[in-house]
Amino acid sequence: MRVAIIGTGVSGIAALKCCSEEGLEAVCFEQRESFGGLWVHRSKPAANDTSVTQQVICNTSKEMMAFSDFPPPEAFPLYMLQKKYTEYLQLYVKHFELESHMKFNTKVNKCDYKDSKWILEVEDLRTNVITEEHFDAVMLCNGINRKAKWPNYPGISDFSGQLLHAQQYRKASDFSGKNVLVIGMGNTATETAVELTTEAGKVYLSARAGKWICKRLTPSGLPTDIHLFRKLRAYIMQILPRMMKQFWLKNFLSLNHKFFGLDQDSTISANTLTMSDDVINKLVCGKLILKSNVERFDFNEISFVDGTKLTDIDAVICGTGYELDYSFLAKSLLTIKNSKLFAYKHVLPPELIDKKLAVIGCISVFGAVAPLYESQCRLATRVFKGLVKLPPKEDMLKDIATTIGSQRNVDVIAYQDELCELIGCKPNIKRLLLEDLFVGLNVLLGPCTSYQFRLTGPGKWVGAKSAILNQWSRMYYPTSKHWKATLTPWTSDFLKIIICLMLMGLLFILLLTKLF
Repeated sequence: MRVAIIGTGVSGIAALKCCSEEGLEAVCFEQRESFGGLWVHRSKPAANDTSVTQQVICNTSKEMMAFSDFPPPEAFPLYMLQKKYTEYLQLYVKHFELESHMKFNTKVNKCDYKDSKWILEVEDLRTNVITEEHFDAVMLCNGINRKAKWPNYPGISDFSGQLLHAQQYRKASDFSGKNVLVIGMGNTATETAVELTTEAGKVYLSARAGKWICKRLTPSGLPTDIHLFRKLRAYIMQILPRMMKQFWLKNFLSLNHKFFGLDQDSTISANTLTMSDDVINKLVCGKLILKSNVERFDFNEISFVDGTKLTDIDAVICGTGYELDYSFLAKSLLTIKNSKLFAYKHVLPPELIDKKLAVIGCISVFGAVAPLYESQCRLATRVFKGLVKLPPKEDMLKDIATTIGSQRNVDVIAYQDELCELIGCKPNIKRLLLEDLFVGLNVLLGPCTSYQFRLTGPGKWVGAKSAILNQWSRMYYPTSKHWKATLTPWTSDFLKIIICLMLMGLLFILLLTKLF
C-alpha cells in the first residue's frame, strides 16, 4: 500500500515512522527545505509558514513529550529550547532511517480522490515542474498553525502603525525602542509580549478575558505536567463533581489571579490556561502593562472596552491564533464546522474511512501533543490495513457529535486511552500489577508517559519497561548528575496515601471504641 504524507512536522514524522512500522510504502511531501515543521526556526518564512523563535521553550517536559519508543537523551534539559527539541527530532529521524522517504521543496497543490486512488498534483519548488502521483491512502499532517487568523476590530485596517500577526514575529530587537501592543493572551501572544519587554519601549498586552497562568514547575520543583498527568489522579478526577475538580485546579495554580487583573469566570481548560514563567514578574515590575479587549482602531488611536485609549503605539502584533487550512484538498471531501474537523476520534472523517484518509494533529491540549499525534498515526495506519475493528457508522457519528466540541480542549489521558484501546496497546493495569508490581505502580502512580503504550499489543517494544523505570533519573540528570533515585516522587506520594489511609483507619477505630 502506497501512502502520501503531507507535511514533515512532528505529526508528519510520526506518520512516516508508523507507516514504516506497519510495512507501508510512504512518501512524505514537504515544501520547506528540511523536516521539523514549525520547530525549525526560519528568519524569513514564506506566507502561511509558521516558525517558532529561537528563544521558545517547550511547554511540556522532555519525558512527557517523548515518542513512545524513543526516550530523550538523559543529558537533554528538562524543558527543551527550540534548538534542542529540533535536535531530538533529528535523532529520531536518523535512528529510524526516515529521511530517505521525505521529498523537500515539494508542494502539494491539489489532492483529490478518483477511480479508487488518491491523485496528488505535486510541484517541485526548485524547478517549478509539476507532476501527478497516485496513492492508496493519504495522511494530512500539515498542522493547524498555518493560516493566520486576523481580528476584525473596526478600523484595524486603517491603523497608522505597523500591523502584523504573531506568525510574522521573529525577534524582539526588530522593535527596539518602539511601543508595542500585543493582542491575545494564549501561549504565543504571552511569550511574545514577555520577550518584547527586553527591547521595546513599552509593551501592552490586551486580552478579551482573563487567563489562568500556569508555570512549568510546581513549588516543589517538579514539572507541572509530571505532577498533573498521572493515571490514578485522572481516574479520581473523572468521578469528582465538576465543582470539586475546578476547586482543586485553582488551588493548584496557587496564584491570586484577581490581584493581577487576570481573574475570570470561565473554567480551567486547555483554552483558558497559559503557560508562562515570566509574565507575572513582568506585570509586577511594570515592564508589561495589561489592557482590556480592544474596542476599535481610529488611525493612530486604539480604544479599549474599559474606556481607556492609547495614542502612542508604533506596532500591533496579533496573537489571535490560526484557522484550519486544507485548501489543497478537494472542497467536498472534508467537513469542517466552526473551525472544527468532523472526524471520528478527531482523526478519521467517517465518509472517508473506506477511501483511507486520516487527519493528524487537528487537536489542542494542555499537555504534550507529540505522543497523541503518534497514537493517532498508529491508529490510522492500522485502520488503513484493516486491522482495527471500528464501530458502526451510526455509533461513530454519535461519538463525533459528543466530542467535536472538545476538539480544542482534549483531555490528554482520556484521549490517549481511547486511541490506544482501539489500537490494542492500552496496558491492563490490574494484570500489570500482578505480573510486574514495580512497573505497574509506576504506570498507575507515576507520570503518564507514552512508553507504557509500548508494553503490550501491536508495536510492543522490548525497551518500554526500562524506559519507564529510568524516566526519573533521565529527568533529573541534567541538573543533578549524581542524583540516585532512592525514593521517586510517585513513591513518596504513594507512602503519603498509605499513611493517610492508616490514620483514617485509626481514627475510625478510636471513634468506634468511643461509641461502643
